[in-house]
Amino acid sequence: MPNREGRVSTEPLSARAEREALRSPDDAGARLRYGWALYGSGDAEGASVQARLAAGLTPADAEAAYLLGMALKAKGDAAGAVAAFRSAASMAAGQGESSRAAMLRRLAIGQANWLEKGAWDLEPETWVRT
Repeated sequence: MPNREGRVSTEPLSARAEREALRSPDDAGARLRYGWALYGSGDAEGASVQARLAAGLTPADAEAAYLLGMALKAKGDAAGAVAAFRSAASMAAGQGESSRAAMLRRLAIGQANWLEKGAWDLEPETWVRT
């Protein structure tokens, strides 16, 4: 991926994200980016730590709860993951009607349903082009 100078970095994404999170420990976005990088590299424990740190900085952030759900699911904690996904869905529902919030809400509901029922079991949705 090109950096600000247009050069391609050979440094792993997780290392860059870690450096950013350490440089800005009170930046929830940096914590989330690091958490997603850890999750993507297979470090569910590290991802859950970063998700909890991000949630502590911005308690109403649906993405932090969703990341926590994904990390807990990967660790085999289905009950904890369902609780995190339900929390993320509730928070996303309260974040207005943006496409991002609506998609995050549906993903969270689907993940929780999958863990509880073995099916996404989503309500029909009408998508309106705006």
